[in-house]
Amino acid sequence: MKTIKLLSVIILTILSTSLFSQSKTDTFEVSGNCTACKARIEKAIKIPGVTSADWSVNTKLLTANYIPSQIKLKSLQKSIAEAGHDNSKFAA
Repeated sequence: MKTIKLLSVIILTILSTSLFSQSKTDTFEVSGNCTACKARIEKAIKIPGVTSADWSVNTKLLTANYIPSQIKLKSLQKSIAEAGHDNSKFAA
């Protein structure tokens, strides 16, 4: 029984490591002024392939973690522009 538990932990560790190693993090500027903008920007990229996103009201920078095999950076930026916020690649 201990062997099965140990083997399960090892397999889960390997799988989680491989999932995180496939993700990519990019930071780019997105226009906005307030916490409502923050909510709208972060909601705009809650799409498949994006693992996390954080936009700073102070720096106007969005840091997005995503899986490049599922979605491209250009698609993230376009989605944000469609939500009404200019960014380094697309105008709203």
